[in-house]
Amino acid sequence: MSGMLWTFRPVDTLFFRDSGSFNAGEARNVGRGIFPPYMQTLQGAIRSALAQGQGWTPEHDEQWPEALGDSDSLGNLRL
Repeated sequence: MSGMLWTFRPVDTLFFRDSGSFNAGEARNVGRGIFPPYMQTLQGAIRSALAQGQGWTPEHDEQWPEALGDSDSLGNLRL
């Protein structure tokens, strides 16, 4: 088994919040911050970075790398 240490270095402010609406003019127009972020958020960041390292870009309809799984599975990843 091989391991990898992931460090996240933001280029701007990070704000993790709940999934409530965030529309101007609504009674609840302030998002509730969450820290640490949900694991699914970090998994998405890692999987996107790995996919981009394999040439995938979100702007094009290229095939998502099969080894990185899909919306139901992490594929070959063990996080």
